[in-house]
Amino acid sequence: MTRNRETILIDTATQPLWLFALDLIVKQALVLAAGYLLPRIAPSIVPSDFGLSGDILGTLHPAVAFVLRNWVPVLMILVLGAWYVGVMAAPSARITSQRVILTKGFFVRTCDEIELFRVRDVVASQTLLQRLAGIGNVTIEASKDLKSETFELNSFDRPFEIRELVRNAWAKVGQPQRTLNVD
Repeated sequence: MTRNRETILIDTATQPLWLFALDLIVKQALVLAAGYLLPRIAPSIVPSDFGLSGDILGTLHPAVAFVLRNWVPVLMILVLGAWYVGVMAAPSARITSQRVILTKGFFVRTCDEIELFRVRDVVASQTLLQRLAGIGNVTIEASKDLKSETFELNSFDRPFEIRELVRNAWAKVGQPQRTLNVD
């Protein structure tokens, strides 16, 4: 929901680094499962030498075959469940022409708003791993009443673009109005 004459500049969600790694694992597992299952499901369409041909489980030790038949599907369901919870619980940020709205939590959702005229500083940063994943952190320092507050937007896609959007929107709203900060 936006206020009068307020436009949404960006609506984005975080992607934690562990979720990025889990996403890669899930994709690899799906490719392996397809390579194993396709020759069995549609032998007339998929050549027999595609993927893992033959009954590979029959050639393994019975204990290993038992684990692969019974526990690997359970682990896959747990991994997919963790991925779903990670996606649903990921914090999201909505940057409008007048404020920044940060929503986070899975079981308990909280929503925090920062009016842009209160913003004092915006910093974007990336670690090496975050740079490889294409994510980063944005820190917004704002003044509220007689104190200064810091808001962390961790593991967001395109952190430098988010920083520039906040700075440009902040410039349009105007620099902070005379606030008194007593330390």
